Amino acid sequence: MSDADSKLEKANLRKIIRQRIRNVPTKKIAEGSVNICKKLSEKFASNLPPVLLAYRALPNEPDLTYFLQELILRGVATAFPRCEFGKLNFYFADVTKNDHFQTGTYGILEPSSTLVVVVPQELPEKSVVLIPGLAFTKNGSRIGRGAGYYDAFLKLIPSKILRLGIAFPWQIVQYIPEDPWDERVDEVIVSEGDWDL
Repeated sequence: MSDADSKLEKANLRKIIRQRIRNVPTKKIAEGSVNICKKLSEKFASNLPPVLLAYRALPNEPDLTYFLQELILRGVATAFPRCEFGKLNFYFADVTKNDHFQTGTYGILEPSSTLVVVVPQELPEKSVVLIPGLAFTKNGSRIGRGAGYYDAFLKLIPSKILRLGIAFPWQIVQYIPEDPWDERVDEVIVSEGDWDL
């Protein structure tokens, strides 16, 4: 497949998924977010990561605040992305402290640039990255919003760092076209429940 064909196919897939997401009731997003938080809590109940790179959710993304608050109380260092200079940088921040965040690029809550920046190549073993996306396949392919920020960041982290895609069932697709620069996730955490739309 040529780069132009792949680009067109990805654009069409993004359009389909965005339309699908627009039709999801707010209540289902909230229920799915709680379910994902429970799954993540169970996954890390006895094996806490030293560092967790997470994200602050857009209105139609899984909201992980409950899980993140739990990890902070258990002593896990958390970091969040900030879009700057055409790339993502993660900064250590506490989701329970409003002064750690400000509305940034794309209307997303981002950590203050005055906080400590994460050096991706120096993440300790057993650290984890939680990755949002528009769609995922069960085998770890991912399509984001099109800027390539996460793909570029994930290239910088050591391969031993666990990459978890976070998704609702309506974000799971059979196939995503992949280009050489696309980065996969190791596993996709998907909410459960009655998801008939």
